[in-house]
Amino acid sequence: MKKLIITVIVSLVVSYASAQKGFSIEGKLPGNHEGYKVFLRYSNPNGLKEFIVDSTYVKNGKFILKGTVASDMVSAKLHMTAVGKELDPLDWKNYHKLDQQEFMLQNTDFHVTGPNIKQARITGGPVQNDYLVLSDMVKPLKNKADAISKQMMENAEAGNREANKDLGPKYSSAAKAIEETEVNFIATHPNSFASLIMISSQNGVENPNFEERFNKLSPRVRSLSLAKDLLAQFNAQKTVALGKHAIDFVMDDDSGNPVSFSSFKGKYVLLDFWASWCGPCRAEMPFIHEIYQKYKDKNFEVVAVSIDSKKEPWLKAIKEDNMSWVQLSDLKGYKNDAALKYGVMAIPRNFLINPDGVIIAQDLRGEDIEKELNKIIK
Repeated sequence: MKKLIITVIVSLVVSYASAQKGFSIEGKLPGNHEGYKVFLRYSNPNGLKEFIVDSTYVKNGKFILKGTVASDMVSAKLHMTAVGKELDPLDWKNYHKLDQQEFMLQNTDFHVTGPNIKQARITGGPVQNDYLVLSDMVKPLKNKADAISKQMMENAEAGNREANKDLGPKYSSAAKAIEETEVNFIATHPNSFASLIMISSQNGVENPNFEERFNKLSPRVRSLSLAKDLLAQFNAQKTVALGKHAIDFVMDDDSGNPVSFSSFKGKYVLLDFWASWCGPCRAEMPFIHEIYQKYKDKNFEVVAVSIDSKKEPWLKAIKEDNMSWVQLSDLKGYKNDAALKYGVMAIPRNFLINPDGVIIAQDLRGEDIEKELNKIIK
């Protein structure tokens, strides 16, 4: 019965969304939240470098946000904070401190009810209601993974790498259980918007099973803008597969000087895509720093490309994480020229390139980078 309901919902989404001129988010939050500030944040569907952010205040236990989103659907986040105690949602250190929840925004009416944002039930629109079906299935698994992730972030912030070596396998096991549940959902719900969302969130086009899973989606779901964007990214990534030659680009460094990527030909290069606000990216920096110090005099270079859109947090992160290697950015966010050429849709993302300019490895993490370098650099 559940599958049938989802199929009917999907078939109605286009006409439903087109009839709605904008979205409305109405919240009812019992408890002492008077005067608290509620933020709505989502990436710009038109591809501009800045996130779209709106906000309002809780009054008499209620709040309302209105606007228009220029796409079929977009992943968005609500978060609430006391005035004067705001936390930067882009700072990875605040991830577990924020009273926030992700949901699927489209031009329709939403209702938020619960003791706070994190524990609230967000309903409204066929995409979000579809997403809730899967969310309820994986919630216990995600709670377990989040608890481990929180401890790992605290360890990383304290510089306790040894503790994370023990927690890493536990987190991997929890993440695998979540993925298996999601993969089973995708296989049994080809007409579900949640299936498309999961394909996107599971490393998107970088997942080796992307094409197989994507092709099983119904034509209705594949006609959505998110699906079309994913397919375009997938086609772009074929040009940077293993064995392909790295694509050249020119970009300014952190001092404003133009740097050609082809100028590093003749060296082993780790091309690393990251951003100041990306928690997993920042957690990798101690590993990269250690590896760079060990191999920088052995014909090896790290070229970091940030998809930040603002210069100040980019430079601040470089200093905080002691990144002494090459730093590049055009400050265009996800419209970063190099990111588009390399089909980068999610970060962290990296490519290991040999002296002939050929891509020999991708998406190396932590100690795996050194293991790979030990094979090729004597």
